[in-house]
Amino acid sequence: MATTQEKTTPSSSCCANNNNEPIRREPTSASPEEWIVATTDLREDQNQKQQQTRASAMASLIHPVVETIPEPSIKAVIPTIMRAQSSHPLDPLSAAEISVAVATVRAAGSTPEVRDSMRFIEVVLSEPEKHVVALADAYFFPPFQPSLLPRTKGVTGFPGKLPPRRARLIIYNRKSNETSIWIVELSEVHAATRGGHHRGKVISAQVVPDVQPPMDAVEYAECEAVVKDFPPFREAMKKRGIEDLDLVMVDPWCAGYHSDADNPSRRLAKPLIFCRTESDCPMENGYARPVEGIYVLIDIQNMVVLEFEDRKFVPLPPADPLRNYTPGETRGGVDRSDVKPLLIIQPEGPSFRVNGNFVEWQKVLFLSFICLKLLSISSKLVDAELVPNFNTKIVVVEQWNFRVGFTPREGMVIYSVAYVDGSRGRRPVAHRLSFVEMVVPYGDPNDPHYRKNAFDAGEDGLGKNAHSLKKGCDCLGYIKYFDAHFTNFTGGVETIENCVCMHEEDHGLLWKHQDWRTGLAEVRRSRRLTVSFICTVANYEYGFFWHFYQAS
Repeated sequence: MATTQEKTTPSSSCCANNNNEPIRREPTSASPEEWIVATTDLREDQNQKQQQTRASAMASLIHPVVETIPEPSIKAVIPTIMRAQSSHPLDPLSAAEISVAVATVRAAGSTPEVRDSMRFIEVVLSEPEKHVVALADAYFFPPFQPSLLPRTKGVTGFPGKLPPRRARLIIYNRKSNETSIWIVELSEVHAATRGGHHRGKVISAQVVPDVQPPMDAVEYAECEAVVKDFPPFREAMKKRGIEDLDLVMVDPWCAGYHSDADNPSRRLAKPLIFCRTESDCPMENGYARPVEGIYVLIDIQNMVVLEFEDRKFVPLPPADPLRNYTPGETRGGVDRSDVKPLLIIQPEGPSFRVNGNFVEWQKVLFLSFICLKLLSISSKLVDAELVPNFNTKIVVVEQWNFRVGFTPREGMVIYSVAYVDGSRGRRPVAHRLSFVEMVVPYGDPNDPHYRKNAFDAGEDGLGKNAHSLKKGCDCLGYIKYFDAHFTNFTGGVETIENCVCMHEEDHGLLWKHQDWRTGLAEVRRSRRLTVSFICTVANYEYGFFWHFYQAS
């Protein structure tokens, strides 16, 4: 994840955009930037400026400030600790860190041939153990919660630094057909951003036998071209009245493992075929017209057709414009116009606060008391000096807090979910939340549907197929966006802007009571915090929404 953006002006025309332009994933520059928090919230700007002013004055001490949640058994003064890195141990890899990890693995290749054959399936954060996360949250990153670590009697020292961050890479060697997992230490990533040493340190590299990693979009495109250029396939299309192969859609599916012929020692695909009716309609639903009766087996490693059979002639379904993803007038109808505009306005900004990837939501009330330092001479009060006493600061906190992450396979990941329940303290809820897999078993025993058992996370990647969300369409109100970084097949860094959306929603009534004797009533409205992302895998749209509520 990279640059965070907040945009407060809703767009009323984005949903009516008929340009139908595909979302472009632009490679980042040669020197990718670190995470930068950009905000248009005046209150948040003021808080950041205040933090910077305080930080410059705290050469040796860190005092509790507005963002700090004091712990009951911890003094108000905490020694300053030098950080090993500016990123939290659970922050997703930055573009710079991905570049360093890729360069490190590539440089470790034994020969130029090996390096040229490397294909980068996945580069993600090697998530640290829980005690490292607790150490970071206790002493290195606000809101500084030392109670997260168990206390040892007689031990008063603080750790000097956090361990370096690490990346986990899945590499496919196209020449040898080997899959390997690498762990790279990123201790020198910041030198790379300044044009210095650009390699990390390889901690481990292990070849995993008899497995195949997910196919990449590059392989998808190459597979489609190979099938379309295969003469028997072209003849089969002509038999079905299809002359324009630009209308044909070839979707490679993993072969699965139904017999020894599907042994994962080979990188195989069994494509499914579809056909559109109009080449000038980019939003036509070609998946509504399957081309059945054709069996194709592709060697993805060498991009050759291993087997082909035209087993059965099945007529194509007739064209039906109502199935297209286009405006109503293009489908013989009109879009509904009986719904009036609905505006979500938060003139004072949102109730959540964001610091990098750390999110706090709901009530945080700080009550600071001032004590009088009295100087008396001969029992006569001659001066009274107002002196701030941080030990008397009282904090009333009721809030959700968590960290937002992202991986190319799972998409959004939510870490360290906790609820701070006033004087009861921090109540941990979950260490890690994500959708680790999305299985789609078709359950049809007929050919070719019996082998259609898609694993859309593991085989395609929910994160890699995520959308760039649009304000006013995917999200409403005061929105906080997070970008996502990941690697492409050849090791370049790509970015999906506005990939994760966070906003507040009205959620009806929280509670209400009316006294039947007096006729008086009290009512509270409810709201929820929603963090979401949306992805498309072939013809499947997935919306993932995590909701945080006020009622437990």
